[in-house]
Amino acid sequence: MKPIYNDNLNKNRNETFFLFYKTLLDNEFQSFSEIELFSKEVYYHNTDSEDLYVESKSLLEYIKETLENDNDIELSKKLLIIFPFYFFIKNKDDEKKQIVEIIKANKKRFKRCEQVIELFKFSFDVKILHEGLNNLKNEVYIFNYPYIVTQIYRILLEYAFLTLSNTIKFGDKDTVLDLVDDFSKTSIKTNLKKQDRLFLDFFYNNIADESEKPEEYIKHKDLFLKDKYLLKILFSAIYFNIKKDQSALSNKDRNKILNKIFHHLITNIFKDLRLAEKDDIDIIRKLKNTIVYLDK
Repeated sequence: MKPIYNDNLNKNRNETFFLFYKTLLDNEFQSFSEIELFSKEVYYHNTDSEDLYVESKSLLEYIKETLENDNDIELSKKLLIIFPFYFFIKNKDDEKKQIVEIIKANKKRFKRCEQVIELFKFSFDVKILHEGLNNLKNEVYIFNYPYIVTQIYRILLEYAFLTLSNTIKFGDKDTVLDLVDDFSKTSIKTNLKKQDRLFLDFFYNNIADESEKPEEYIKHKDLFLKDKYLLKILFSAIYFNIKKDQSALSNKDRNKILNKIFHHLITNIFKDLRLAEKDDIDIIRKLKNTIVYLDK
């Protein structure tokens, strides 16, 4: 593991939200287990010791406390820090349901509460990915597993970052995405009024400092916030990183192996397909269409 950000939240609380995200995005991992260890090290900490990290509170307590007590920027950071590890939690359905109820009870903190609920409902079963990749390995396919892990980590982190940026309220109604739009309009003005200067000060101190280009951080928002594109981006992290090499496996049989992974992703991303079986005609057709799209 090569963690760029490996410190607790208290020591990085002066970072802007975008820089905070950027430091998380730069991490590289060898396995999903490393992501779990990294996440616990970051958001569970013992503030009395610089080198000792302990689980001082449950995830439920952590989320409830930040929703009820923290300001908008702290809330944004503290929710972001639990992703994408949260997606990989095993057999925690009851806990996830309780988290959704906590979010509903604090819906005033969000402009689009349903998007946040869907974010916390998303689940990524690492076991299904392992099985699919091992089956392909048995058929003489080759792949760089750490690279796939890191790619999935970064994709899911960006998904969480953009979803939170599109939902958490700053003030009465604005989200981070709204604030970036306002920044783009304000920063080009030649004669700034007092309220413009105050807004820019707030933006530079909390969202992105003057050395950053905030538009760069959100340029993929239309892709990550739409299910059909998110599916393709996530599946491509796997599909583009498996190589046939000397395998005699046909593409049709390869797709049968990939279909289990694809089915898992699509039934998590698309609400209307959550009960669909892996041999459902809609699932098979979407897999075929996705592969055709990626092969263009």
